[in-house]
Amino acid sequence: MTKLQRVVRSAGSVFLASVGLGLGCVSERQPSTILAEPPASVRARLEAQQHLVDRTLGGGGVRYLGFEALPEGALPGSEVRVVHYWVAERPVDRPYRVFVHALVDGAFGLIPHGDHAPIPSPEHWPVGKVIRDEHSLSLPELLPAAAVELRVGLYEGDRRLPVDDPASQDGQDRLRAGRFKVAGTPMPRPVYQASKVREAPLIDGKLDDAAWTSGPWIEGFLLSRGDRPSRLETAVNVVWDDTRVYVAFKAEDPDLRATYRNRDEPIYREEAVEMFIDPTASGKSYIELQTSPAGVVFDARFKGGPRQGFDSRYDAGLVAAVAARGTLNDSTDKDDGFGVEWALDLATVPDAVAPIARGSCWKVNFFRIAKDQAGGAVIADESAWSPPLAGDFHNLERFGDLCFSDGGDRAARTSR
Repeated sequence: MTKLQRVVRSAGSVFLASVGLGLGCVSERQPSTILAEPPASVRARLEAQQHLVDRTLGGGGVRYLGFEALPEGALPGSEVRVVHYWVAERPVDRPYRVFVHALVDGAFGLIPHGDHAPIPSPEHWPVGKVIRDEHSLSLPELLPAAAVELRVGLYEGDRRLPVDDPASQDGQDRLRAGRFKVAGTPMPRPVYQASKVREAPLIDGKLDDAAWTSGPWIEGFLLSRGDRPSRLETAVNVVWDDTRVYVAFKAEDPDLRATYRNRDEPIYREEAVEMFIDPTASGKSYIELQTSPAGVVFDARFKGGPRQGFDSRYDAGLVAAVAARGTLNDSTDKDDGFGVEWALDLATVPDAVAPIARGSCWKVNFFRIAKDQAGGAVIADESAWSPPLAGDFHNLERFGDLCFSDGGDRAARTSR
C-alpha cells in the first residue's frame, strides 16, 4: 500500500471504501410519488421546517429541494421515515440510485445507509414536477448525539452525479442536506489545559522530567465507538513553551510489535501512538503524527476537510524518542509497554500561531493502536481520548480542546 492509498485506511481504521462511493445497505422504502404540489409550495414548507436545501446536481439537471424526518426527536432504537423531494429540471437519461449517508456526530456507520432505487426511476421523472421519495432509517440503541446529519446524492455504479455548488457538498459529491433531531445522549468532547514550562523536557522517552509533573495525565482511553474502555492503559501529557509543544505518552503493551524502520512507513498497520492537530478548528486543515514502539515517525497533512488533500511531502519538525520496556517482535515473552516523548516545532505546524497565546486552544485528538499476538491470533485494540464513534480516526467533529495555560488549578485541568 502506498502512502497515497493509505488515505482510505489511515490510522488502522476500518473506513470502508463503499462509504465513499455511495454504496451500502438498501433501506426500507416506499414508491416515489409525483406530486401535484408545485415546487415553490414544497420549498416554503421545507424552509419553515429548516430542511430546505434547494441545490442542483449534474449541471442543473436535477434539483434536490430538501427532506422531512418523521418523527423529529425519534428515540434510540426506533425507525425514522425520511422523505426527500427532487425535481428534474430537464430529462434525466440515466437510472440513478439515491444514496443517503447518516452521520452521528460526524461518524459514519452507526446508522445503516439509506441507499435505494427510487420508483419510478429518475429517467422517468417528469420535468418540473416534485418527486416525493420516502425510505426508513433504523436508529441504533446506543445513539450518542442529539441530531443526525444527512448527506445525499445520486449515483450509478461507482460514479456520483456531481454537485454543482462546491460549498454545498463535502468534497465527495455528497450534498450536505442538514440535520434532524433525535433523542440521543450526546457524548461530551474533552478539554485539557496544558501548562507552560520554563524548562523543556529531555526527549528520551523515559518520562522522568519535571515538566511532566506540572499537570495531570490524560487517562481512561475509550475504544473507537466510545462504548467501553480500552483493555490497555494509555496516558498522555502535554506542556508547551514559546517555540514548541511537548507531548508524552505512557503505553501499557504486553507484546511490542514494530517491524517498520523508515520514516513514513505504514506503522499504523502494527502499533503506534497518534495525535491529530487542527490548530484553527477549521475542520479543513490538520496534521497527523504517529510514533511506533521502535521510534519510527509517520507524519502527514490534510487540507480541504477530513481525508482531503493528503500531502505526502509534509514533514513536521518533530523530535521523537521511545523507551521500550520489553523486547520488540517477540511474542514468547511478556512486555510492559513503552514511553514516547515528542518536541513539536510550532513553526512547522500549518496555520499555528507562534508564540502560542495563553488561553488559546487547538482542536486535537489522541489515539492508540495496539495489535498483540496471543495463541496465534492478533488482538487489536484501537482507542482514543475523544472516541470518533467509528473505526475512522479522521472524524474532526469529535476532536477535543487542547488549551494552553500557565498552570493554575490542576484539579480542573482535564475534563470530559
